[in-house]
Amino acid sequence: MLQVQNWYRKRLMSTLSVMRTAAAVLCLSAIGLVLSGCPGGSSQAAPDPTIRFFNASPDSGPLDFFLDEDLEGAALAFLSSTAGFKSIESGPYDIGVFDAGTQNNHDAIFVNLNRDKHYLVSSIGLVNFGTEAQKRLRLVLTEINRNAVNGNVARLIIFHAFARETGFQTPAIDFQNPGDNPQFKVENIAFASSKTLDVDAGTHDFEARRNESEHVYATVNVTLGAGKIYAVFVTGIENGTGALAPQIVFVEIAPK
Repeated sequence: MLQVQNWYRKRLMSTLSVMRTAAAVLCLSAIGLVLSGCPGGSSQAAPDPTIRFFNASPDSGPLDFFLDEDLEGAALAFLSSTAGFKSIESGPYDIGVFDAGTQNNHDAIFVNLNRDKHYLVSSIGLVNFGTEAQKRLRLVLTEINRNAVNGNVARLIIFHAFARETGFQTPAIDFQNPGDNPQFKVENIAFASSKTLDVDAGTHDFEARRNESEHVYATVNVTLGAGKIYAVFVTGIENGTGALAPQIVFVEIAPK
């Protein structure tokens, strides 16, 4: 676990500030060129991006999520998230995740957040990954489609945050109704990635299976609302108990 000192964070943020300023200058120059070449063009900008944070790391304690130097998600326990999507300025950012109230950094990513886009930042993976680095806790930035869902349909954005027990490589998973002829199914979701599935509203049984296998890791019975959007986290550790048990968690996403 890395020990990130305050001076290092400040130095990093200072560098990012310079980069952001340069990016803004380039952006404004580009806009000026476009407007000058398009008579009657509008200078109205698209909406700012929005962002939300979620802790899907089953063996973590509470985690702090930083956007540059700003604490955006404070002491988020496993399976908890910030209240909703927050509007922020577009541009480059450093996102970091720390043990709550400490300088113990688990991961950091450098991202560019674009206008009129919506992002979910998730911590996925294990704090205690041992020598299996592929299972380590990492940050995943996912662009979320928050456009309204029409008809008697619900949109599921399914995240693979599940880990096999020590000594076994975590495979891709399939998410589906039970049985070998499911009505709804999405296949081959790699660890720390996601896929989208539209399903009929109503009550359903779902299961997370090992890809191209009948082996089931977790099941859930859930009632889905028409026109609703859900982030669906397949999380936990194989053969884990309590909070570490394999499970499927639904988090409602408010449409824009």
